[in-house]
Amino acid sequence: LLLVAWGLAQLPLVAGLSSLVDVAAVLEGLRVAAVAVATIVALNDLETSFVAQRHALLRTEVDRQTVEARLQAHRENDQQRAHEARSALTAIEGASTMLARYQAGLDDDGRVALSSAIHAEIRRLQHLVDAERPAEPEPLLVNELVGDEVSLSRGQGMAVHVDVPGDLQVFAERDAVVGVLRNLLVNARTHAPRATVWVTAALDNGEVVVRVGDDGPGLSAEDLARAFERGHRGQSAQRPGSGIGLHVARTLAERDGGSLTADSVPGQGATFELRLPAAAGVARGLDEAH
Repeated sequence: LLLVAWGLAQLPLVAGLSSLVDVAAVLEGLRVAAVAVATIVALNDLETSFVAQRHALLRTEVDRQTVEARLQAHRENDQQRAHEARSALTAIEGASTMLARYQAGLDDDGRVALSSAIHAEIRRLQHLVDAERPAEPEPLLVNELVGDEVSLSRGQGMAVHVDVPGDLQVFAERDAVVGVLRNLLVNARTHAPRATVWVTAALDNGEVVVRVGDDGPGLSAEDLARAFERGHRGQSAQRPGSGIGLHVARTLAERDGGSLTADSVPGQGATFELRLPAAAGVARGLDEAH
């Protein structure tokens, strides 16, 4: 419009031009220029609007991804808790069955051990109900934790040998360590039900190293690489399951400041290595010994 007004103001000058100059053509050119300017302004406004909408969509996408990530974390947490609850119920069922089946042949120590295992699993279930409970690491005797889990496994027909020093202690959360040991023993029973299992423990540079190994079929290279992947079930699995046991075990180990790794040679069994912080007194004793 400004260009048109300017053009009209120039008409006296235009009138003095040569007759070859077409005033109408000049005006048409000015009109076209004005339309072009208006179009450019409109396109700029449209681009600004598109940019604003794009930013809004990006924010919406980020919000959506954040919500989905939180929902996925909740789903995984629920699956883990359900897995631990089923594990506890299975242990209670196994101990109760042993009490009922072998009551006459059990001595007092055996009955006390099974009763204690049942009460420990009930407490574990109560802790699972309290989702907000903080982790409470404490000094724990490894041979006691291993002994309880091995007793339950032997009651289910597993051949398990144990070599754990009586004074070896970790500084960890009880339920987490129990969860790791149980998942490792269940994994051995799932993939190598007729194998012999060894559980050993030793001190190494301020850490307690617990190894659970078997002489079963072992893991293929692919299964070894994916051993701790959520939902992965190895080719040698001989029992139904969710495929999250080893994933849960590693999560629990790392929650306690430890680690869980696997090693295997196909046809020669598999070994899982759990590393946890040693209790202060144990680590100090090691330093003094050196």
